[in-house]
Order: sequence, then C-alpha cells, then structure tokens
Amino acid sequence: MKSLPFILIIMLFFTACNNDDDPTSIFISSDEAINALEKTVLDPDTVSNNIIISGATKVTGNPPLPTGNLSFTTSTEEQSGFQSTGVQIKLNTTTPIAGVYLQIVSTDGTKANSFYNIPASAFGDEENSLKQNTNTFSFAKKQFTASNILNTNETTIINVDFSANIPPGTFCGIFCVYDDEGNISEPIEVCVQVESWGGNEALIGTWNLEEITYTETYNGVTETETIRLNEEHCEMESYLCSSTQDEITFEECETITANSVVINGDGTYVYSVTANEIRLDHELFEQDCTVELISSESFFESKGNWAYNEEEGILTIIEFSYTEIFNGITEEEVFEDGQFVFEGKIFSITDNTFVIKDEGSVEINGIIKTYEFSMNFTREE
Repeated sequence: MKSLPFILIIMLFFTACNNDDDPTSIFISSDEAINALEKTVLDPDTVSNNIIISGATKVTGNPPLPTGNLSFTTSTEEQSGFQSTGVQIKLNTTTPIAGVYLQIVSTDGTKANSFYNIPASAFGDEENSLKQNTNTFSFAKKQFTASNILNTNETTIINVDFSANIPPGTFCGIFCVYDDEGNISEPIEVCVQVESWGGNEALIGTWNLEEITYTETYNGVTETETIRLNEEHCEMESYLCSSTQDEITFEECETITANSVVINGDGTYVYSVTANEIRLDHELFEQDCTVELISSESFFESKGNWAYNEEEGILTIIEFSYTEIFNGITEEEVFEDGQFVFEGKIFSITDNTFVIKDEGSVEINGIIKTYEFSMNFTREE
C-alpha cells in the first residue's frame, strides 16, 4: 500500500510521463506559445467523440427541450481540464435528480451532433474524481479533506475522462438536469480549458522542499503543524481488527532525509524522496491483528505531468506512475489515465525559491472549518 508523507504528495505536483507517441504530449518552449495553444477553439465533435463518461449513453442529435421546472447551479462557469486525464464538473441541485444531459459545444457556438445521457447511477464522487490520489499520512489528509468535503445531497459530480486525442484548447459543455417526472431544467454552459503540460518557465529546474506548514481552525480551536527535513514527524493511526471489530490505535513516524523534484520544460516531472519510517506490518496485522512496527529506510519516486494556469496562478499535478521501496519490498504502479495529486496557488517565485500557499473553508456539522497551508522550496545549486 502506498503511504506517502505530505511532503511527497505536494511534490507530486510537478510530474509527467512524456510519451512521444501521445499526440497530446506537445513540447512547447515558451510560456506565450503554451498560452496561445490553450486558447485554440476545439472542434465539438472531436471532443464529443473522445470523452469517456462511465455509465453514460451517447445519443445522436440534440437533447430534449427544457421544461423549466427544475433548477441547478454550477460551482464555476470556467475550469481547467487535463490531457489524457479529464475534467470534473460539479452541479448543485436543490431537489433529487434522475440524470443529466450533456452536449459539447465550441466557444464559437457550434454544437456537436450528439449528446450524452448521464443517469444518476453514473454520477461520480470526490473519492474517484480524476482517480484522485489521497493515500497519504493523516497530516496530508487534513488538507485534502478540508478542501474536498461536499454536501453530497446537493452536489452532483460528473467525471469526464479524456482520450489522448483531445489536445490543449477550449470547449464548452451545455448541461441540463432532469428528474423522474419528466422535468428538464434550463441549460447552463460550463467552459473548459484543456491545459498544456508545463506553462511557467520560472519553475523549470531541480528544487528541494524545505518546509510545510499547515494551520486549521475548527470550533474555536486553532492547530498548526510543521514538517521539516530531518525532523521526525509522528501521527496516531487507527486500523480495524477484522476478527474482533475493535479499532486499534498506534503511532507511526517518519523522518524525511532527502527529497527533490525535477521540473522539466516539456511538462514532465520526477519527484523522489528518501525517509526513515516506522510503519505497521500490515501483513501480520491482517493475519491476527498483531501490532508490530517495522523500522526501515524508504524510497519513493513519482512521475507524471504538471500544468500551470497562468490566469489564476494555479499549479496542478497529475501522476502517471510511482515506485516505492520499503523494507526490501518494491511496489510499482502505472496509471494510464493519470491520478490527480495536487492543486495549489503559487504565492511567490524568485531565482532561488518559490512558495505555494492555499487557504479555504468548509462547513462541517454547521461549524465553519478554515485551513491554510504553505510549502517552501529552494533551488538546488
């Protein structure tokens, strides 16, 4: 089981596996050229023929006309999508719905000659969104949980996967929701910019992550945690014993001794980290719930693609493969469609440092929880 420290998952945001045979893996040498390519108006039929929505049915023609008796909103009218991976669309409704109609349209108004009927059984959730990777230490989970908690009774999530035939550019989707009574909402248009890999030349190079700071405030209590190189960080972990159904709690620790990320101009990254870890022996625990901790050096390497949204200053990381070695055992996995790993806003960049910061809030049981985290990097000489 992959067990990434927060430091690792953050650094994943610089990765990509470039494939010379992949038409979407386009090498572009300047920020201006990348930005121009992302503004290309994509053909709606090309997009419609190369998206994958699990459980949906593609239908020739236009969707049924709206009756206007339902209403919904979207989380945003413009958002980013990622090559060979996809985009997630969030629709907010006030009443139960039976499905969604989606028709692709170009930014010049040209509609595709088909549409998708997406039943409620095909709706996604945050856990499988873009094959999101949140398998990390609990310190990392705090940030992802804070940013991703949704009221699932009101939010419909449509996961739209892209084949390799959708290049960088822009397109829009016209959405209507419908219920079991035959009511169909008025349409809402959401436009997507398919990001090029790369996009900010100032990030190119080899960087070391020096420090991560995370602060959250909930129910009047503020907590701050900091992870630094060569400092031990421990977390209490709980596992369910299958034979007794008892929850067993113990402490796992790690000390990051070396980490670096190579950010390449072609939009790929390679991130590696070495650490001394104390982990549960999962095989022994699964046999008879015995808690035995293993101390060993670990090595982790992640590869994938990074994309930079210049309008909002947001960096997104998509992982396509990883290798982990712990206690002499090697685990490797390849994700053909990529795994969403991280998204954050670049706060500052100089010749030798850059800082990523993010903050937000979420309502949990009627109480607002706020969070803020920052990551500090230095360029390797």
